Amino acid sequence: VDLTFSAFTATVLCDILMRLFLEKIFDSDMKQWVIFQSDDASNWELTWAWSDVPFFLAISLFLGPFSAFHTHLCLQVSSYRQSVLRRFHQRPTLAKICDGLIFAAVCALIATLFAQLGGCNDNKVVSEEDDLELVRFTCEKEGQYNPVASLLVTTAEAAMKLLISRPTTEGGDLELMSVSDLLLACLAYTTLNICLTGIPVPSGNFTGTMMIGGMFGRAVGVAVRTWHPGADLARPGVFAMMGSAAMLCGFKRMSMAVVLFVSECGNDWDLVTPLMLCVCTSLALNRSFLKNGFDEEQMKRKGIDILEAEPHRSMYGHIASELLDTSKEPLPPEAPVEHLWRLLRGSDLYDIPVVDDDNMCLGFLTRTRLKPALLSTETLGPLPMQDAPTRHSTARDTMGESLVGAGGATQTESVQPAALLDLRPLVDRWPHKVEESMPAP
Repeated sequence: VDLTFSAFTATVLCDILMRLFLEKIFDSDMKQWVIFQSDDASNWELTWAWSDVPFFLAISLFLGPFSAFHTHLCLQVSSYRQSVLRRFHQRPTLAKICDGLIFAAVCALIATLFAQLGGCNDNKVVSEEDDLELVRFTCEKEGQYNPVASLLVTTAEAAMKLLISRPTTEGGDLELMSVSDLLLACLAYTTLNICLTGIPVPSGNFTGTMMIGGMFGRAVGVAVRTWHPGADLARPGVFAMMGSAAMLCGFKRMSMAVVLFVSECGNDWDLVTPLMLCVCTSLALNRSFLKNGFDEEQMKRKGIDILEAEPHRSMYGHIASELLDTSKEPLPPEAPVEHLWRLLRGSDLYDIPVVDDDNMCLGFLTRTRLKPALLSTETLGPLPMQDAPTRHSTARDTMGESLVGAGGATQTESVQPAALLDLRPLVDRWPHKVEESMPAP
C-alpha cells in the first residue's frame, strides 16, 4: 500500500475518533473549536448522523468491488475496439467516423428506450429556487417530467446536480425519483459508460463514473428513507454523494482529491468525514480486486513508462552508489567538438550527465539539444584554435536560431566555436543532490 493511501487511512481513523469523542463522550461538537464561525446558523446544520454510517459503509462495500469490475470491463472494451479498428488499417479515418456515428446512434436508442420505461410525474417537488433541470420528454401535460429522461436525456452536469440535490420542498427527496427510476437509469448509464471506452472522439469516463455511483447511492437513500420514514437519516442527495465518491475513487485511484471534489460539488464541507470513510473503504476493496487503476493500466498497455508509487522491494538494503550507470561516461562543462561528434555517431545514448571538476552533476544533456549546437559550430566556419582555453574562457559566438530551436537557450547565449563547446547552457539542470551513501529507495 503506497504512502499516500496509508496517510489517508490514518487521517480517516483520527477524524472519526475525534468526532466520536467530541459528540458522544464529551457532549461537544466542532462548532466550539472553530475560530472563524459564520453567523448563519444554517451553515452548521448537520447533514448526516451516526445512524447513517452503516448505510454509507454498505454503499462502499458494494461499489468498491463493482468499480473494479467496471474498470476491468472498460479496459476489455477498449482493447476490443482497438483490435477491430486495426482491421480497417487501409481506411482508419473512415472506420473511426463510423465507430463514433454507430455509438451515438446506440446511445440515443438506449436512452430513449429506458426513458420510455420511466413514465411521467407531476412536478410538485422542485421549485425555482432549487435551480434543477427536469426533462419533460414525451409527457403530454404541462408541468410533468420524466425522471429517467432527466438523468439520461440531458447533460452529465445537469444529471449529476439533480442526483446530489436536496430540494427545499417537503418530501421532495422521495418524490423526485423512485428507486426503480434510479436503477433503470443506472443500468443504462453503466452500459453506455463501459461501451464508451476507447471511442476515437473526445470523451471520458470521469463524470459518467460519478453518475453511476450517484444513481446507486441515491437509490439506497430513497429506499432507506422509505422503509424508515421517521428515522433521523441523511437525505438521498447525501447518499448520492457517498456513492459518487465510492465509485470514482476506485476508477481513478484517487483518495483526497475525490473527497475535495465531491464536497465542492455538494457545497457541504460537513460531509468530509463520511466521504473519507467511504473512499477509504471502497478504495481498499478495489485494490484487492484490481491491481492497477484505469489510467495506470491504459499507460502500461500503450507502453508508456511510469514511475511506480513505491520502489520495488529489491531496492531495499542498497545505497545510491550501487545504482550508478557506469555505461554513460560523464562530460565536462566544456568538451571538445570532435569528441562530441564521435559520441553522437558512435552510441545511441539519449541523455548524458555533465559534471564539473568537483564531480558534481550539473544536469543532463540530450541528443536533441547537442546536435543543433554542434551543427551551429560548423556553420561558423573554421576558426583559429585557442592556445590555452581555460574553464572561464569567454571566447564564444552566438549559436543563433539552431540552439533556440533545440529549446535549451536563448539567442543571447553562446558557445565556443573553436575546440571546445560550452555545455552548461544546454543541460537540463539537476535540482537534486544525491549522496553516495543515501538509501536506494
